[in-house]
Amino acid sequence: MITNLPVGTTPAELGVNISTNAIYVPNRDDDNVSVIGGLTNTVITTIPVGNNPNGAGVNPLTNRIYITNQDDNTVSVIDGVTQAVISVIPVGARPFSIGVNP
Repeated sequence: MITNLPVGTTPAELGVNISTNAIYVPNRDDDNVSVIGGLTNTVITTIPVGNNPNGAGVNPLTNRIYITNQDDNTVSVIDGVTQAVISVIPVGARPFSIGVNP
């Protein structure tokens, strides 16, 4: 079934955890990430992250999600079980996208 779901302002590059059917959508202008349950097609939580989040990378083996924050030059690491930021990693200027190779 195809459906539209309301998420935050200016949704960006999403990431999908194929192990949990969770979809992570960075919302650039709201500085958060919407988490969608892929089986229910509902937003299950919203997670605050850094400034201007854009890219999402998912490691389905560790259930860790990596979100690039362009305006504060960081990557937020989310625990897919608790749906909370567990670490913030400083990186170079204006990180845009991220790839994860489990």
